[in-house]
Amino acid sequence: MFGVVGWIVWVWLHSARRIRAATADACARVAGDRERPGALPADAIDVSSAAAIEPQAEREPCPWCGGALHVDQHEVEEHGRHRLRRVDARCGTCSRTTTTWFRVDVVLLN
Repeated sequence: MFGVVGWIVWVWLHSARRIRAATADACARVAGDRERPGALPADAIDVSSAAAIEPQAEREPCPWCGGALHVDQHEVEEHGRHRLRRVDARCGTCSRTTTTWFRVDVVLLN
C-alpha cells in the first residue's frame, strides 16, 4: 500500500517539475523573442529598400527552434506617423509564425 502511494507521489512530483521547467523555458523563449531586433513596431529594423526586406527576414533563424524561416506575407501598416512593413515568416521546422517589423528609409532624389 505504501509503495503504491509513494509511487503516485513520485509520479506527481516528477510531472510537476517537468511542467515548471517547461513553463520557465517557454517564458524565457517569449522574452527572448520580444528582445530581438524587429520583434516590436517600436524596434523596427531600418532597411534601404523594400527589396531588402524578405532576404533579411529569411536570413534570420527561427527564434523558437533555430530552423529556417520562409516569408508568408509582407504588408505595409501605419503606426502613428510611420509606415512600417510587417513580415510574417513561417518556420520550416516547427511551423511557428514569427512577425518582424521593418522601416524603409526614404531617399529623396533631386
